[in-house]
Amino acid sequence: MKKVPISRNIVLRIFVTILYVSIGATCAVQGIRIAEAGTTAQIPQLEGDGGGNFLFGILIVFSGIPFLYKPRITAIATLFSSLIGLAAGLLYQDVQLTEVSIASLISGSMMLLYPLIRCAFRAATKKVASIRRPKHVQTL
Repeated sequence: MKKVPISRNIVLRIFVTILYVSIGATCAVQGIRIAEAGTTAQIPQLEGDGGGNFLFGILIVFSGIPFLYKPRITAIATLFSSLIGLAAGLLYQDVQLTEVSIASLISGSMMLLYPLIRCAFRAATKKVASIRRPKHVQTL
């Protein structure tokens, strides 16, 4: 039997997809619990906050699934879901949802900007490598 090599890229994509799904599911379950507590205590702000958390969690789950095939689609979907989560967090004054949305927004932006950052880094390292050292250094 011939062994099929698994590339690091496939393992990384599976790991990131599992990470997206687990973070999104955690946010969704947390949102349901917050909304239930708000409904029980009849606090409309908690109900809305729980709904915002639930929506953000579901959108993160759905944006993480295409990462197996097309990471760029995931980056765009992550930016979209982050903006919705950020709006809900600011609207209902939820600090945790706002922080998670900002972190997700940064993550999506970095995924989109990765090729540009990689080219800039390669150009900078090539420039540094091409600098010649002086043959004779005079010390005082």
